[in-house]
This record gives sequence, structure tokens and C-alpha cells, in this order.
Amino acid sequence: LKLNLELFMPARGNTEGKFEVDFLNSENGLNLLVKKIYLRQRFESFDITVGRQPVSWSFGSLLNPVDYNLGSEVMNEEQAGKYQDAVEFFVPFSWNSNLSLVASDSRYSDEIKWGLRGRKVYRGFDLTLNYVQEPELDISGQLIDASNRLGFTFKGDAGKAGIYGALGHYLKDNESSISYLAGVDYSINVGYDKKINLQIEYLNIATANASSVMGLSQISWSDKERIQLLLGNTGYDIDEFSRVGLMLVSSLDDNSILLIPTYQNQLANNLEFTLRGSIFIGSDDTIFGPRIIGPDDIEKTTGSIEASLSYPF
Repeated sequence: LKLNLELFMPARGNTEGKFEVDFLNSENGLNLLVKKIYLRQRFESFDITVGRQPVSWSFGSLLNPVDYNLGSEVMNEEQAGKYQDAVEFFVPFSWNSNLSLVASDSRYSDEIKWGLRGRKVYRGFDLTLNYVQEPELDISGQLIDASNRLGFTFKGDAGKAGIYGALGHYLKDNESSISYLAGVDYSINVGYDKKINLQIEYLNIATANASSVMGLSQISWSDKERIQLLLGNTGYDIDEFSRVGLMLVSSLDDNSILLIPTYQNQLANNLEFTLRGSIFIGSDDTIFGPRIIGPDDIEKTTGSIEASLSYPF
């Protein structure tokens, strides 16, 4: 059960504020996730935002290997790591170019994490270049060395299809690695008012960075130094109130597959019903093979199903 509460504060001149919190009911009781509590001041040549705020350098991909916080958005789903206690300076140069500087606090370190991102549209392609400096972290007594990340992304059109990609360079404890991502999205018209949206992308990344990018802390990754993932996503609007979708994540190294079918329906009085499943296809020793869900004494399963109701008020 999740309750989302968002307060819209009236702007006063060039100053505005937002507050948003999620109340989550879990096995451990009621949890509180503050997603937004910030003030934004707009000046003539730049904006400054201070407080808990969403920080994500997404560009339409299902996985983002060069985000400010890896795993902020995973397969079109926001994660808790997207919301940072941060200060952001945003400088717009024109309608299609800007520069942003972010500095955020870390509960595991006394040092500050910071990142710089520039964006420019050139000949129809949206180009970004970013750099992130992460401090040395101490998580539950485990020391994680400081790391640097340099990322480049592009997105544009090639004929009737959209193409995008990312290149990431990671430097940690004098060891470096590269990640590659390439994707295509395309829409197929069905009749005169409906369409099927298709998206497919390929990710090649060092195994050490895969868990962070996918937002998964416990997964049986391959013993190989690098892994290759193929992702797909398709959706179809049945009518103006209901939608079906299917997402696929496949490991090209061991041929295991994760399928995520989804059905959404807008019921009466703005009540939204969502039904989502997870199907694991592969042997026990593969990345997306059967796994334990819930308490440790439950046997491994090859699938799960989740239903939810949401109501904005």
C-alpha cells in the first residue's frame, strides 16, 4: 500500500517550493519517503534549487549507465536514489542548450558528491556530456573507493525511427572500464487513432557496475568481467482508459530472460488499477533464472504478480 501526498505551494515572484512524500506500508510497518522538499529561486541568467529534489539525467533509455545516481530510473520506474539532498545550479543558454551543476550530500560519507552536465541540440540530435565525482563511501562497514564517471549521450531521429545511445567511462581505484548502450524506438500506426510503441536497446557493461545501473543489490551476476543485456519494451493503448505493455530483459551471456507484462485501467473517479507480473526464464545458475521472493524460507519461484490501486486527490 502506498499513499502519495504532494503539496503545491504558490509561487511568490521568482521563488517556488514543492513538497512530496510517499507513505509506504510494508512488513516492517509504515515507512516514510520524502521525495521533494525544496525551494527554487529563478534569477535572470540562472536558477538555483536547494533541498531534497529529483536528480536524474535520463534521455529516454530503459537503463542509463551514465546517470548522476546510477539506477535512478530503471525500465521506466523511478527509484528512491533519484531523490537527493542537493543544490543545483541551472544555466540556460538558449532553448536547446544549458549547463547544470549538482552537489549532493551522502549519508555514508562526510564528503560531497558532485556532477556537471552540459546539453546541446545539434542538427536535430540532443547531445549531453556529463562528469560525476563520487566520494569514498562506508556502507555498513564496507569501504567503497571514490570513483569518477564521464558520460556522453545522444538522441535523435533517423528516418521514421528514433535512435539513441550512451558511452560511459568509469575510473575507480586506478581501474577503468567502459559501458556502451545503443537503442531504437519506433511507432506502428494501428487504424487511424491507435499505435504500438516499440523500443529495443543493447547494453554492454562491466559486471561490477551492472547492479547499480539496474538498481539491484542482490542478483547472481555472471563470473565474467562484462555482461551483455538486450532490453525491449512495447505498449498498446486499448482505448483512452486502458493500456497493455510487455517489457523484456535478456542476458545474452546465459540466455536467461525476465518478462514483465503490465495492464493498466483507469477506473471510475480517477481510480487507476495496475496489474504487473514478473516471469523468470532460465536455469538456477543464470542471471534471470528462478529466485527467492519474500522471506528466505520460501522456495525459488519462476514468477510473481502484483496488483495495485492508486487515486490522486
